[in-house]
Amino acid sequence: MGGEGAVSLQYSPKAQTATTIHKAQLAIISMRYITRIMTLAAVCTAIALMAIITPAGTSHEEEPEGMTTDILLPTTPVKDQGHTPLCWAYAMLAAIETDRIVIGDSVNLSPQWIARAYVADQVMEGKATRPRLSATLPEAFWIMQHYGIVSWDSYKPRQNMSIALSPLDNISPSASPDVRRRRLERALDTAFGPPPLSVFMLGAMYTPLQFAHSIAMPDEWTAYTSIPGQPYGRMVIPDIPDNTRRHKAMNVSPEDMLRIVHKSLSEGHPVAWEGDMNPERPSKVYSLERQRQQLMNAGLITDDHAMAIIGTGHNAEGRYLIMKNSWGRTGRYYMTEAEFILSTIMIMARNT
Repeated sequence: MGGEGAVSLQYSPKAQTATTIHKAQLAIISMRYITRIMTLAAVCTAIALMAIITPAGTSHEEEPEGMTTDILLPTTPVKDQGHTPLCWAYAMLAAIETDRIVIGDSVNLSPQWIARAYVADQVMEGKATRPRLSATLPEAFWIMQHYGIVSWDSYKPRQNMSIALSPLDNISPSASPDVRRRRLERALDTAFGPPPLSVFMLGAMYTPLQFAHSIAMPDEWTAYTSIPGQPYGRMVIPDIPDNTRRHKAMNVSPEDMLRIVHKSLSEGHPVAWEGDMNPERPSKVYSLERQRQQLMNAGLITDDHAMAIIGTGHNAEGRYLIMKNSWGRTGRYYMTEAEFILSTIMIMARNT
């Protein structure tokens, strides 16, 4: 988008008159004020929408009044993603951690390792001159299966990773693979810190890849989505900007996605979730599925965040999903089932 100076006036010097200049100046001034008014209107609309979705005195981070917890799976301590767009990594790892805790195998995993491997993969494959840090849940799982994982304590996050990645700009795609890899390793060590070479767990030593396969095999988790106009029961490619590797997901109805969540939780398995944190207010006129289809067709549902679903609850107003977040004051997020239907882009569930 252009700023205030993004106005181009074309004219002939011979035809230039004081009146033309005056009109041009007025046009520029008008454009400036229109831009400011439109920006203010957008902010006010967003604030009003949030007020509608979350009534005064309530917060998605606070347990809903009078809620009875029906299911609450154990978790590792809440990890703060800080100022990084790595919620997709935090959410997928949080789901795997809880899944392992439930079966008596306590693990605490490093999103930093996922981020480093993701950036390295982009550079070495020549996919980007400036690697991105945003991705999807299936990408986090794919990285684990190809590059492994390490423990949280052995590779903790650093802040301002986006700034620290600037040395990667000096890695030329035309350089030989060996030269690129050496420069890449130096840049990644600066951005993320030197990585551990092994994982030590319960007296055993693993490579990162061996450790990853010991806690999550490739066929143990499946991605699900709900895309209007695509046949249900088939694998489709969610067409979202962060799905750069074109991962596939099983296309099901929104109600079936919700049923998968409840079935997984009832059997002691968490679910990783990604979707829109500011869904539209549910309407009483149309069905939730029709509203979702209209919102998706209009491009109004985005994958702006990811969390792990770890429980359910209910009160007089309805049923809730309890989420483990990677930021916020409480580290919890409470989502109504209607919000889940309207806001969900994709989930990752354990095959049972």
